[in-house]
Amino acid sequence: MATNVTDLPAQTVFNGGELLACEDSGGAAKQIALATMSQNRDSVFNVRDFGALGDGANDDGPAIQAAIDAAYANNGGIVFVPQGKYLIAQTINLYGYGVNMTGVSSGNTGGRDGSYIYTNTASIPVMQLGPMGAQTDRWTNSELSHLFLRHNSSSATKAVIQIGEETTGDASARGATLCTLQHLRIQQNGEAAPAIYN
Repeated sequence: MATNVTDLPAQTVFNGGELLACEDSGGAAKQIALATMSQNRDSVFNVRDFGALGDGANDDGPAIQAAIDAAYANNGGIVFVPQGKYLIAQTINLYGYGVNMTGVSSGNTGGRDGSYIYTNTASIPVMQLGPMGAQTDRWTNSELSHLFLRHNSSSATKAVIQIGEETTGDASARGATLCTLQHLRIQQNGEAAPAIYN
């Protein structure tokens, strides 16, 4: 495996919206992933470029959603969440064909030194995959990876990840299709709600 980013071949298109997965025990994996994405800048949507601060104090929900919406309008791409603590007060809606979302894996068991997205609001999921409200598109042929997602509220009534809408009665018709969830840490503090609901 190449550990020097200059050893990587030029990458101009991500096949099917897939992010090249390179991991090892050191920092080289993060550098390779970032360098590979930088070679395809038109398809990478960094949440910081949309106003997210990742400081754990400000609501980064609107900025993260704006990056997802931009990737969707681009007919796919990678929504990149740099290292940081992203507090949200609204559910993040991940949807569309080839709209991938990835972050930076944590270097410790606590998980908060990587890409950490969380809410303190008991009544919302952290993330909804597929249709939500007026937005009716499924999340398709995509990947969610290298993030720590957490519901901080001990009185949480919603899942950390909601797939499809609860009200449809048919999650298979209105959720996610041919998608991958990998290298995620998901933590639910509320005893009344599951970590993932489909």
